[in-house]
Amino acid sequence: PRDRFSLIQFANDASEFSSMPVVANEKNIIRARAWVDQLHAGGGTQMISGVYSAFQRPDDPSLERYIIFLTDGLIGDERHVLATLEDSAGSARVFAFGLGSSTNRWLIEEIALAGGGRATFVSNGESPTEAVDRFMEGIDKPVLTDIHIDWGEWIVESVHPHRIPDLMAGQPLELNARLVD
Repeated sequence: PRDRFSLIQFANDASEFSSMPVVANEKNIIRARAWVDQLHAGGGTQMISGVYSAFQRPDDPSLERYIIFLTDGLIGDERHVLATLEDSAGSARVFAFGLGSSTNRWLIEEIALAGGGRATFVSNGESPTEAVDRFMEGIDKPVLTDIHIDWGEWIVESVHPHRIPDLMAGQPLELNARLVD
């Protein structure tokens, strides 16, 4: 009953299902499905317009905010997309889905890393339902969230990913750091 959702379509520009997130009740889910059903692929894949739209929404500190990007296209302007996401994500967890064989796999993975989320890919011929189930299983059991490392007396030059993702049950957490002598 506390969940809210919003949908943003991006191609050459962005359009929205609603100007503000709506309650995730049966009526709004039916309306959202109808909105998605009337969408038509076309135009470019200018993800930056979707990124701007997603992060212009005000944050509600009483709710966890998950932003999920989904694309089947080869997205360009990677550096601009990532820089905007890193500057705007705040406390939101950002996840990314790549559909088919034509997606920019590197960008999808980097979006998830930058947003403290995870990337999921749906290959040609794979059931989207199975991929969503796999995604949900992967985020369903957080063991540790909002992880921060106290490096003590060590001097750390860089850490990748910059934002440490949540540790989920049954999944590894990889972190690379460059220590200075």
